[in-house]
Amino acid sequence: MVMKTRLIAPLLAILLSGCITEKDEENIGIQRGDALPDFSVDLSDGRRISAVDMKGKRVLIEFFNTSCGDCRRGLPSVDSVYLEYKDNPDVLVMAIARDERAAEIESYWESNGLSIPYSAQDDRRIYNLFATTGIPRTFISNEQGMVVATFGDADLPTFSMLRDTLTSPSD
Repeated sequence: MVMKTRLIAPLLAILLSGCITEKDEENIGIQRGDALPDFSVDLSDGRRISAVDMKGKRVLIEFFNTSCGDCRRGLPSVDSVYLEYKDNPDVLVMAIARDERAAEIESYWESNGLSIPYSAQDDRRIYNLFATTGIPRTFISNEQGMVVATFGDADLPTFSMLRDTLTSPSD
């Protein structure tokens, strides 16, 4: 019995630590060329951000859950972009949780030295405005609120990819 427990516990830990990418389902959601949906979120830095606040800015939105391995690998790149542009009034970088509470996110942010303002969402209400399946999911929009790039777990973006896309001239 002890032998079975020793074998099963690590297997469960591996299975539970990965992302739920729902690869069997086709993602239906916002694509390049679509307008950002109308939504608003409360961020960890005390700001309430809405579609009106995004007008005239380049925006990077990262959907994540800290239990997702791909999300954990991608968040440092998003954080680096945030740190580079946090004082630029024409750029907005934020992370929005999918199915995760503030306490869990705050703990992860503290232990990993992340600075990105995040919005804790314990459901998929905001996420479902953008996508139907898979995290991490990154959306970058131009000053007109049109999506110029999307990234997912299959094409996890690097810092350079995010920075270059965020700062490239509008289409």
